[in-house]
Amino acid sequence: GLEKILQRPLEECLFGGLTAALAHLIVVSHESTSSSALETVFERADAILRLVLRSPVSLDELLLTGWPIGKALLTLQTMRQVMNHATRLVGRTPTLSPALQKLAQAI
Repeated sequence: GLEKILQRPLEECLFGGLTAALAHLIVVSHESTSSSALETVFERADAILRLVLRSPVSLDELLLTGWPIGKALLTLQTMRQVMNHATRLVGRTPTLSPALQKLAQAI
């Protein structure tokens, strides 16, 4: 149970959390939710993604984990609500970074 989970590498928990946050954002963007709900879920996913991107884990290591992070990010790029929200935050339409393009090609 809990003992086994605590023995797992921290990165794996972080990737699982990121996958869950991205999946939650996908679900919320499909539903007719308020903009404040979308904003809350977006901020959570964004914070975890930024944490992963600042971590010492390489893109290759991320791909080897088996978590569908790349697929989730690509799905989010096709969702109008999410892209509109990101555009309001950034001031322009976000594009895939070279690292995310590599991730997208690998999946």
